Amino acid sequence: MQLKPHYILCIILFLTACSNNQHTSTDTGSITFNIELAHTTTALSAALATSSDICSDYGITNINASVLNSTGAAVATDSWPCSANEGTITDVPAGSNYTVRLRGTIAGGATVWSGEKNGINVSSGTATPAGTITMVYTGSD
Repeated sequence: MQLKPHYILCIILFLTACSNNQHTSTDTGSITFNIELAHTTTALSAALATSSDICSDYGITNINASVLNSTGAAVATDSWPCSANEGTITDVPAGSNYTVRLRGTIAGGATVWSGEKNGINVSSGTATPAGTITMVYTGSD
């Protein structure tokens, strides 16, 4: 059986269309925020805070972030030095009602600071500003 020229052209176009899928849209976005570390009220912890650099005052080395969906499962994570005082979590799936949970760790990895913000909606291809997330001291003196 011999194929007619217009069948060959259709086959070539079909194969080309299948192999050159230049899908450029994304189904992820990001969440940006500022971090505020609230000074503690206990006497010993307050005595440690002697400068305006709360990260070094309390020995906080890293801020670890998780984006949780409505069932509490992490859909994205990130980490950066405490001194950044802000963060951007990338590759967050588009969705609604996310919670951003922050944990501040000291040398050795213990979490002694935490904060979170709820009800964040992420659109694909955009950065969602979550505002300021206040972290409070959760360690013991």
